[in-house]
Amino acid sequence: EEIWETMNREGFTRKIFIIRPLGKGEVGRIRIRQKDVLAFQVTTDGNTIEQRIRQPYLYPGEFYLTAFILIENKELEQASTDLLDEKYQDGLENIMVVEDRLTKRLLDRAAPVVNSLVFFNTFTPAVFANLRTQITAWNLPVPTAILAYDLWNDIIADTDFTAWYDPVTKHELVLEGKLGSLLDVELITDAFRHETFQVLEQGEVYFLAPPIALGAVTQRKELTAEAINQYNVGRPARGWFMEQIEGLVLANSRGVAKGVRV
Repeated sequence: EEIWETMNREGFTRKIFIIRPLGKGEVGRIRIRQKDVLAFQVTTDGNTIEQRIRQPYLYPGEFYLTAFILIENKELEQASTDLLDEKYQDGLENIMVVEDRLTKRLLDRAAPVVNSLVFFNTFTPAVFANLRTQITAWNLPVPTAILAYDLWNDIIADTDFTAWYDPVTKHELVLEGKLGSLLDVELITDAFRHETFQVLEQGEVYFLAPPIALGAVTQRKELTAEAINQYNVGRPARGWFMEQIEGLVLANSRGVAKGVRV
């Protein structure tokens, strides 16, 4: 039997952003759709000022996400399972971790541009509503919130939060520990992951607009994984090299609201 030190981690970047695949030779650009059409009232002379529309585009810079995994042949032969396959899955997982950390940097920079940072001691329904309202005030829905693992305890223990649940839901919450959604906001967390996989700092929470009103990932090609070895340099080791070419852009700061525990 096997004991897993941690469970697999699913990245949140591709849940909150649009995915824009790019063909060979195609320029990665994201169009920003603005409400910039104006109407005029004509009174006597019948002449109106012309309106020229220029659609803005963002051109996210592309970068590499790579993983270089090598395992000695001795370890491969001593393992009771297919260690190459296991570490292939671990490599995919860590690619998503790096991607999420880049996304968090964008969220941190965008959050205070238009909306206000919210500081709190305990994550309460009032804080939840404040963060959600900052985005809905711009006429944007809020389908997703990303929260740090320690805020999970606030939601479970706070009496104001528990008053939102009926007895059956409370019972399932205690048994399963699945938060689901509150006020149609899906709660995503990196809780219960190994410290090397966690992206959010303690006490952080982000409320987000839907992908079409937030940002995009431009993906040059699918994630490539190549089997490699070091036999040519006299080392008995095999493994994987993984490569992803992508761009990342957060285009609408109105769609991000951040809260921090102090």
